[in-house]
Amino acid sequence: MNHATHPSWLEMLKQLAPPTGLCHIGAGSGVAATRYALWQVPQVVLVEADDVQFKKLKQAVGLHDGWEAHLAVLAECAGSAHFYRASNPAESSLLAPMALQALWRNLQTEAQLSCTTTTVDALLVGRENPCNWLVVDCLPALPIVQGAVQSLAAVDILLARVLVAADVLPGLGATHAELDSFLAAQGFTCLFTEEERHPALATVAYARPWRSQHQRALAQEIAQNKGLQAQLAQLTQSHAEMAQQLAERQVQIEQLTVARDEQSQLAAAGQAQLAQSHAEMAQQLAERQVQIEQ
Repeated sequence: MNHATHPSWLEMLKQLAPPTGLCHIGAGSGVAATRYALWQVPQVVLVEADDVQFKKLKQAVGLHDGWEAHLAVLAECAGSAHFYRASNPAESSLLAPMALQALWRNLQTEAQLSCTTTTVDALLVGRENPCNWLVVDCLPALPIVQGAVQSLAAVDILLARVLVAADVLPGLGATHAELDSFLAAQGFTCLFTEEERHPALATVAYARPWRSQHQRALAQEIAQNKGLQAQLAQLTQSHAEMAQQLAERQVQIEQLTVARDEQSQLAAAGQAQLAQSHAEMAQQLAERQVQIEQ
């Protein structure tokens, strides 16, 4: 998820709905914890399913009072499942790495572990201060969100990692379309989509209907700035293409200049050789003339 999304959008979302409690699922080794600490979020729940990553996550969480780290596999309901540890830790999940090889050709399964699943609702039940931010930083996002129906009542901002195209791994709850359909029925609005380095993956930001005019204004500003960023990206790409064309033309000019200089040098050498030959012939004629006179 590139740590949820680009920092500028996170800052705007933070202004839109300041996080009083935040639950981050798929927190990995806890890199995002640095940002949450800067935000001074009083209550943070970080969840990781991979026990190797969890050891690092637990160390990061231990530095902050009121923060929690949980080793848990989250799904739509409690039960049993297979958790797949992938060669790329960021892709470890309930989805077999083989299914993701259309995106990551070299992705391999390092371990297949039998596990017990639980839900977001079960994890967050009974808290005095509910989490108003929910970050689902793993695939598939939909089953995890479906297991958070009760918790969603308090959520203002929801960020999720999804597959952009609806025809990639359909029916597994990993696509944008599947998550969008479910959250629309829960009263959430999609604010924007931010592509990852791999264009088939993206972070989607959702929010509740705004309770104040200030929130509505901020939401409109986010949408407008998102459009401006897209235009800027297109202009940047066009500029890069023009710069590439200019560079190629400059190379061609330099090559033509070198070729011209080589031709000039060859012509000068030819003229010098011709002049030398002419001088030698003149010398020979002069010597023969002397012989004739003698």
